[in-house]
Amino acid sequence: MAHPNADRRDAMDPTAVGRLIEQHRRRVYTLAYYTLGSHADAEDATQLTLVRLWRHADRIDPGKAEGWLVRTTRNVCVDLIRQRGRSRETTGSEANQTAIEAAASHDAPPQAHAEAVETRGEIERALAQMPEPHRSLLILREVQGMTYQAIAEALDMPLTSVRVYLHRARRKLAAQLAPLHETSSTEPTANRPEACTHDA
Repeated sequence: MAHPNADRRDAMDPTAVGRLIEQHRRRVYTLAYYTLGSHADAEDATQLTLVRLWRHADRIDPGKAEGWLVRTTRNVCVDLIRQRGRSRETTGSEANQTAIEAAASHDAPPQAHAEAVETRGEIERALAQMPEPHRSLLILREVQGMTYQAIAEALDMPLTSVRVYLHRARRKLAAQLAPLHETSSTEPTANRPEACTHDA
């Protein structure tokens, strides 16, 4: 007969915890970065979250570790914001630098670089200005690709609420990005790369 605490022993095993960290470190960092708008703060939040994982590993069901990490990351970010007395809105300087580096890493014409910088910078600023739970939902779904069910479990939210809030969040994001799209659409065709169409 299986030992009743078998899962707990597995959760406490350093090797098992190490696997969880390697599997979810990037997700923790990404959520922290889009919430705090700073690489340095995101690194701090990631470290604090993973330390909590080590300390509380004996209380975490391995099958629910992803949800625990999402909730803990959000809580750590809120704590950092309060402790440092910072607004959750990014100033834009670091977001812009991230966009510049990402654009420069691709072999594309200078104008495409500029457009990539502007678009990514605007998206990051728009996300930073989103109220909760809209921001977390957009990050988890659109940036990290989590399923609706996984998001519902991670945020302890009914599945129907996840769908409703996500719909509203997408509309808010689209409204915030509308000026950027309007500016792009008014440029002469000769000055813009050919648009690509995507299936919905």
